[in-house]
Amino acid sequence: TVRYLVADTARIAAYHSIQALPWTVVVSGAVNEFSAPFLRLGQRTLLLFLAVAGLVTLVFSQLLRRTTRSLEELTVATAVVGEGNFAPELPPAGRDEVGRLTASFGTMVDKVRETVAEIQASRQMAVLGEFAAHLSHEVRNPLTSIKLNLQKLERDRREGRLPDSAAIPLGIALRESARLDEVVRGVLDLTRSAPTRRELGSLNAVIAEAIEVVTPQAEASGVRIERHLDAMADRVMLDHSAVKGAILNVCLNAIMAMPSGGTLTVRTTSAGGAITVAIGDTGPGVPEELRDRIFQPFFTRRDGGTGLGLPLAKRAVEESGGTLSLSPRPGPGAEFILTFPAGGPA
Repeated sequence: TVRYLVADTARIAAYHSIQALPWTVVVSGAVNEFSAPFLRLGQRTLLLFLAVAGLVTLVFSQLLRRTTRSLEELTVATAVVGEGNFAPELPPAGRDEVGRLTASFGTMVDKVRETVAEIQASRQMAVLGEFAAHLSHEVRNPLTSIKLNLQKLERDRREGRLPDSAAIPLGIALRESARLDEVVRGVLDLTRSAPTRRELGSLNAVIAEAIEVVTPQAEASGVRIERHLDAMADRVMLDHSAVKGAILNVCLNAIMAMPSGGTLTVRTTSAGGAITVAIGDTGPGVPEELRDRIFQPFFTRRDGGTGLGLPLAKRAVEESGGTLSLSPRPGPGAEFILTFPAGGPA
């Protein structure tokens, strides 16, 4: 081959001599006729490579920014939890490692929040125990004396030794002293660690007895009771009297929440080695901001209430090996869920 220039154009030629004839065949062509397509292809390939590299870099930087931002938010959340706030704002949980870490961290925070709440409740119960021991001595005896004297004055009024105008203040004083006595007894019951008498029994039978007790009050309030005791294997280890009292308490609360009438639904189901009791009403329900407080002692939304009914019911159910909670179901009304392990111990 021979390379040469023709008017600044690079050319290449190949030649071959023919032995039979005195000829030499020469083929010549411009170099760019052959290289230009390859140059254009190379340029396109380079542009495509640069575009793909730029896109990959952009996507990687976005992913890296999102990951680092999630890690920063997660770090801030850990600091918030460390300060005692167990409702931190967490980044959205995705499918990557950071997302799984966020989901695990959220689960851990929920468990810690529940544990702290249980510890706080235990501390409250301990404080209430000390308070109740002092209260029983300092309040119960004088209160009994006050009630006896008020009852004597009431008898004197009925026999004419006191004016009839004393009837109203005496009635108020007797009612309030009875209410105070009820509060004192409720505190004592809440803090007293009496041994439970658990035995194998029918949960449906306990519910039926409780419904029979509350039926007159339900009818007086225009409340219709629907029972669906569908749990076939309904035998559990329980303290019959305590669990019956807990169900009574929840049912009475539901009836009081429907002063203008409504429906009280009691349902039992069995699945997965547990028996569930759902007690629902068609009342106004529990506001979202109060759902975490309804089992706290002395918290009540009802005028004249003591705020001890649900804490006592929760304690009675837990002492029988079960749980009592407020269902997170949407819509009007409230639904309380009682869960017991089926069949008792093996």
